[in-house]
Amino acid sequence: MNLTAEQQAQLKALQEKRATKMRQRAENAKAQKKSDRRQNDSLRMADRKNYLEEVKAIVGPDQYVIFLENIVLNNPQGKGHSVMPGKMGRHGDKVMRQGDRMKKDGRHQHRGDGQRPQQAPTNK
Repeated sequence: MNLTAEQQAQLKALQEKRATKMRQRAENAKAQKKSDRRQNDSLRMADRKNYLEEVKAIVGPDQYVIFLENIVLNNPQGKGHSVMPGKMGRHGDKVMRQGDRMKKDGRHQHRGDGQRPQQAPTNK
């Protein structure tokens, strides 16, 4: 993005203000561990929406689109919610890795394309 020095300063000030607010919220959350999660989620979403609106006001609509594209490209969908390799998911041992559904006894099963894979001829 091509930003003026004034826009860069405004974004930096906005980020610092947001960081201070998030630190304060984290401290409050530690004090009230049994707080309602839904309330925290709605506050977090409202803060994010407000932040994005302020960014849009600073950078303008054209560069805001680039800003949003950068968010999407830098944070792949589902980041933080996927099962880590080697870890069990919510359903314990039912978690399958890519390709596990196609394997059976060391050979691939039906691939879904209407044909079964060719098997190597056996020499007896």
